[in-house]
Amino acid sequence: MSDSNGNVFSRRRLLTGGAAIAAAAALPKVPARAQAPARWRRYNVMSSAGQQMLVYYQNAIKAMLALPPSDPRNWYRLAFTHYLDCPHMNWWLFPWHRGFTGWAEQIVRRFSGSDQFAFPYWDWTAYPQVPASMFQGLLTPSNPAFIPTLGAFQSAFQPALGATTYWQGAQLQQLQQRGINSNSVLWTQITDPTNENFPVFFPASGGGSSYPRVRNPNPQLDCKAGPAVSPPVLKSAMAAQDYMTFSSGQSANHSQAAKTFGILENMSHNKVHNDTGGIVSGISQGQCVTQANVGGFMQAFLSPVDPLFYLHHSNIERLWTAWTAAQIAGGSTSYLPPKGPQYDQWASEPFLFFVDAAGNPVKQNRAGDYATVGGFSYDYQPGSVGAAVNGAKLLGGRRRLPVRRFVGETVPAAGMLGGAQGARVAVRLQPALLQLARTNAAQELIVKVEVPAPHLMRGQSLDILASTGASGPWVPVGSLTPFGHIMIDGNVVVTLPLTPTLTALRSRNQLRSGGALQFKAVVPAAGGALLGASAEQEVPVLSVVVEAH
Repeated sequence: MSDSNGNVFSRRRLLTGGAAIAAAAALPKVPARAQAPARWRRYNVMSSAGQQMLVYYQNAIKAMLALPPSDPRNWYRLAFTHYLDCPHMNWWLFPWHRGFTGWAEQIVRRFSGSDQFAFPYWDWTAYPQVPASMFQGLLTPSNPAFIPTLGAFQSAFQPALGATTYWQGAQLQQLQQRGINSNSVLWTQITDPTNENFPVFFPASGGGSSYPRVRNPNPQLDCKAGPAVSPPVLKSAMAAQDYMTFSSGQSANHSQAAKTFGILENMSHNKVHNDTGGIVSGISQGQCVTQANVGGFMQAFLSPVDPLFYLHHSNIERLWTAWTAAQIAGGSTSYLPPKGPQYDQWASEPFLFFVDAAGNPVKQNRAGDYATVGGFSYDYQPGSVGAAVNGAKLLGGRRRLPVRRFVGETVPAAGMLGGAQGARVAVRLQPALLQLARTNAAQELIVKVEVPAPHLMRGQSLDILASTGASGPWVPVGSLTPFGHIMIDGNVVVTLPLTPTLTALRSRNQLRSGGALQFKAVVPAAGGALLGASAEQEVPVLSVVVEAH
C-alpha cells in the first residue's frame, strides 16, 4: 500500500495509512521555564543506586508475572500495550515511549517494594555491552518464571485479550490502522510461522543458554550496534536544531512509518534492539554484515517482555530530555514540532492503551500530554552525552548558527565509480563545507540520503557509503535498519551523521577543495541463506543533502 506520495511503509504488510485525526484540538506549547524538582531519579544502571534498583525491579517482575492475564498490569499484558500501539519510524516515537515507560514505571514501583523505585538507564555510549546484572535471575526471559512455549502463551492470553475493550470503539479504530481487526487476527499474526517478518514470541524452554542474551559470555554490542551508539554518532544526533530533524518524520498517524528517519531512532534505537534481540552481525570480507538471527524478544514488538527494554528506552528518553533542555538553554523554540497545523496534529494524536498503577485507563491520552516529563516527575543521574548537554556545553553554551545546506548532484555515467548513470550522487567539497568538516567546527554535519528502499525485513540493512574518488575506498556512513515488524518499501530519506566519515577521510588526506564526495547505497551480501542474497546489491541514490547543525 502507498501513501499520497506513493511511498509504502507497512507493519505486518497489513498497515493502512489512515487519516489524520479530524478537527485536532490545539494544545499549548510547553513553556520554557524551570521544572519543579523531580520526585524520583533514574540512575545509571552501573552505579550502586542503579544496581539497587535492579533488586526492586526483580521483586516487581516476579509479582507482575504472577498476576492473572486479565490484569492489564501483568508483565506480558504490559508488553502487549507496546505490541498493539507502539509507534516507530515516525515523529511519535519519543512521546509515546515516554508515556509507556512512565506509566510502566509507576506499575513496577507499586510491586517493587520501594516507593523510591525508578527505572535505571543503560548508558550504552559509555558502556557498549549488556550489563552483567541483566543476565541474572528475573532480569532475563530465560528464567523459568517466564512462559516457556508459544502454546502456553496463547492459551493464557488469547482468551484474556478477547475479553478486553480493545475490540470496540476508539481502541478498535486504532488497531485497525495497523491491520488488527479482531482478536483472532491478532493471534493469527502471532502464531502463523509463515507470516513475513515474524515471530514475535521467543520461548525459553531450552534453558538459559537458549535465550540470545545468554548465549555468549561476551555481550559486547556488535559491529552495527557498537558504532551506532558511539560518541561521534550521538554528538551528531544531539546537534539537531529542531524537533523535525531530531526525530523521525511526520506521518498520518502513529501506526504508519514516515518518509524520513532520524539518527537517534534509526541508528542507536534500532540497532541496539536488534543486536540484543539476537540479530548478530560480524565482519565478513571487510564488511559488517548480519550473520545470524538466533531469536529474542528485543528484536520484536513484544520487546518489553525482556526487562532490558526499559533500561534501553530510559536511555533514549534521557537523551530526548537532555536535548530538549539544551534547546531551551540555547533560546530555541523548536524543541517541539512547529506551532500550527503540524503541532496540532502531533499533539492531538491519540494514545489510548496506557493504564496506571491501579490498572485503570489513564486520562492523559494524547501525544501532547507527554511533551514534557510532567507528572512522572523523574530526572536523571548524569551520564555520557546528556551530561554535556545538561551542562549547556553542546548547544546552550554556544551561539546558535543558521543551518547550512549543500545539495548533491547526480553523477554522470562517465564519472561513476562503476555503476549505472544516476545510481550515485556527489556533493562538491566547497571550501565552506570543508571548513565545517573540521573536528573543532562549531556545527555538526549530517547527511540526508534519499533512496528507493528495497524490501527490507528484520535483520537486513541498507548501507550508505561515501568515497572521494576512483582511487579511494568506500567508507561507511551508516545504514537504514528496520526494527520489529516494520518492513520498509518505497522512497525514504535516511538521516545519518557525516562528521565521523569526513574525519576518517581527512585522516587519509582524501578531502580536497574542488573534489566531490560521492554516495552509494547497497544491500550487502550477508549470511547466505539468511537474507537470500549471495552478492551485494546496489540501490540507486535519488538525492543527497548535507546539513550543518
